[in-house]
Amino acid sequence: MEALVSIVLLGVGITSVMGGLSAMAKNQTRTRQVELLNQLLVQKFDEITATEDVFNGTTGGDFAAEGHPEIQWNAEVSTTGTTDLEAVTLTAEIGDSISSRYTGLIYRQPAETTTAGGTN
Repeated sequence: MEALVSIVLLGVGITSVMGGLSAMAKNQTRTRQVELLNQLLVQKFDEITATEDVFNGTTGGDFAAEGHPEIQWNAEVSTTGTTDLEAVTLTAEIGDSISSRYTGLIYRQPAETTTAGGTN
């Protein structure tokens, strides 16, 4: 009888440990994917800052050029209340379950204007 109880307890223990290891592996995979999303978003923000594409109508796409066509991104521009300073929020998603968001500020140099007396 004691041997049967020991075997049942051992089976329950092994099942619990295997479930825990499986959950750890899933969490590790998810963490790696979120880290990849964060790296890609920072890279995309730097690109947007340099090219100002987001102000010229480019508000989304994928990361196929970086080797990740399964990852989609989109951008949203909003005002900050400070002249010539825009907030850009980038969101990247892998499927429907994993996403990440990055927000940064971009200063946009005002366009030069001309007046009757010269340029300003």
